[in-house]
Amino acid sequence: MRRRAPDVALTTNGQRLAELAEPLRQAGLRRVNISLDSLDPRSFAAITRGGVLEKTLAGIDAARRAGLDPVKLNVVVLRGLNDHEAPALVRFALGQGCQVRFLELMPIGVAACGFEDLFVSSAEVRSKLLGEFRFSALPADPEDTSRNFAVEDERGRRAIVGFISPSSEPFCNACPRLRLTATGVLIGCLARDEGIPLAPLLRRRSGPDVEALESAIGRALSMKRRDNEFVQPRAMVGIGG
Repeated sequence: MRRRAPDVALTTNGQRLAELAEPLRQAGLRRVNISLDSLDPRSFAAITRGGVLEKTLAGIDAARRAGLDPVKLNVVVLRGLNDHEAPALVRFALGQGCQVRFLELMPIGVAACGFEDLFVSSAEVRSKLLGEFRFSALPADPEDTSRNFAVEDERGRRAIVGFISPSSEPFCNACPRLRLTATGVLIGCLARDEGIPLAPLLRRRSGPDVEALESAIGRALSMKRRDNEFVQPRAMVGIGG
């Protein structure tokens, strides 16, 4: 049986992607997830705590020119801040040839404070979009965290729109994904505060400890959430999302 090639993706705020997209593509990166929580410069800066919308838009364009495919735009939906932008963000994705995914807010890190006031379910976002676009459900992938739909506008433009619903429809038991932070910590589940430092295993004088690395990956996968509780004090920006 032929083993499927590992899928390595970059999740980024896109602030430096304009200059790095091509070097990353040459280094072996194949696809990228870019956070785009608003198309309004002021809202974008407020949500991202100082991000510059023009830099992320330039990063999206550079990623497409570099041949990264697919380019997925991640939108964390926040009530009263960007929930009204959902149709505009879909139209932007349609025009750019990108996919867009609407993510439910998770009560972790700084988002735990005010979660009840800011939370918008995937079902609510989808109901807003149904009045403006034609939706067709795509086959569900048991290993995908996103529930995807083919969406078409009145001009016949098409794109994939996904909904990631960790709060209203938990999927941790079937999730095979791992995250590696910029500091070298392997995260098995965003809802759990455990992490496994990999740097010491990689920087041994005798070379990487392959057996220990394999064991660490198994331990990280065992950390998947088995209930509806979130226990994660770190902010998403420190985890890689």
